[in-house]
Amino acid sequence: MDSDFHYYGTGTAALAAGFSEEESTLIANVAQYHDWFHSDYWSNWYLVDKEGAAVKDPGGSQYHYVYPQLTAQKLDWKMVVDYDASVWTPFHFPPGNVASPADSKNSQGKDGWKNTFASHHQVRKTGLGPDDSCQLCRPYSQFAMDMLADTIEQFNQLSNATGSDLEQKTATLLGDRKRCPVSDGKQLALYLLGIRLHVLSDTWAHQDFTGADSAAVNGAGIENNVYAKNAQGEYKLTQWVGTLDLLHADTDCSAAPNKGSNPGHGQLGHLPDYSWITMKYPASWLPAGQEYHERENPTQYVEAWSWVSQAMKLCRGALSDAQIKSEPEPTPDELSRTLSTFHVLSTTASTVIPASEKLWQQTALGKKLPERWSPENRKALGLYNGLAVTREGYINVVKDSTLHCMETAAAIHYQFCVEWAKKNQAAYPSWKLATPKT
Repeated sequence: MDSDFHYYGTGTAALAAGFSEEESTLIANVAQYHDWFHSDYWSNWYLVDKEGAAVKDPGGSQYHYVYPQLTAQKLDWKMVVDYDASVWTPFHFPPGNVASPADSKNSQGKDGWKNTFASHHQVRKTGLGPDDSCQLCRPYSQFAMDMLADTIEQFNQLSNATGSDLEQKTATLLGDRKRCPVSDGKQLALYLLGIRLHVLSDTWAHQDFTGADSAAVNGAGIENNVYAKNAQGEYKLTQWVGTLDLLHADTDCSAAPNKGSNPGHGQLGHLPDYSWITMKYPASWLPAGQEYHERENPTQYVEAWSWVSQAMKLCRGALSDAQIKSEPEPTPDELSRTLSTFHVLSTTASTVIPASEKLWQQTALGKKLPERWSPENRKALGLYNGLAVTREGYINVVKDSTLHCMETAAAIHYQFCVEWAKKNQAAYPSWKLATPKT
């Protein structure tokens, strides 16, 4: 997904779930900043107050993070030094192509939403071995359900924690990592919610791909044989501009299926991230005898919005188990139309996401959301002075700022993923995450 859904989709879903405009804006900004919180900040962190004075731990030493937790959407030369690329996967491509006990379609357990959620989980039949097949990201997976259950629990506990209780709760969630405590538990809860909703949303957009560099899973053939429907509903061969073309590097079609980019949905370019696209492509994971896999993004994105909104209602306690219906409230018609409105792709410029965002801004809920955070305005985000030039350099980060809260919430999420991977190693043997470095 791109900023049109991660910001406006998440923000409107938060408003529909009953969060205030201020809270909804924060959740939406965090969900979008999830894609921007990257290698610019890969250096040593020191925590300071608003005047630049050192923030110290109980032992009298300034809080110092050698390995800040980033969501790592963009990797530059600094990260080559000591960054583990597998960290990207749990923030964007969690695995989910394995049946689990929660997949029972008729179970009547205590948590009604879990039964509803699990009933939609579908395991793809693939031509892959189990180690590769399990890596496919899938909506409604065991991981997605466990993450959502943990999000509901932690949101409520963090929101109500203060003082030493908040410090202890945060320390427990962080495992062995030592972090400067965030002062406001409700703020930290909103940040964690924004990060988790980004991951949850991506299970729809990134379904049938993996974050690992895998041609077996992510490949789409060796020729340009990816098709997308045009405005008239007819399948047409996609037009691509290779990223090596420096004059047209930033376009709506800036990756090509015959390129060797195999992490994530690289060979499909931006198509999985466009909510209005219906496409078919020769997925490498298809069983023998099947040539193309077809996907209707409008249906998937509308479904994602409904569940993102329901997830926030569950966090707020706006729904009890007895009130949970077989399905979440449907996406409002106005937003469904926005998600499915066709935009013509450009091979010379990046145009369609801004055009989609304008439609979101014109909706009744979208009008309530202000402009997003600017990743260039680093001071407003909490950078006290400039960025480090090298990996060995350092930056000063203001306590309780966006950067501080974002890093803490990201570290909590990654710790959950590491523990989940260990517990589910038998079902997902190929999903191995780097142990967090303190």
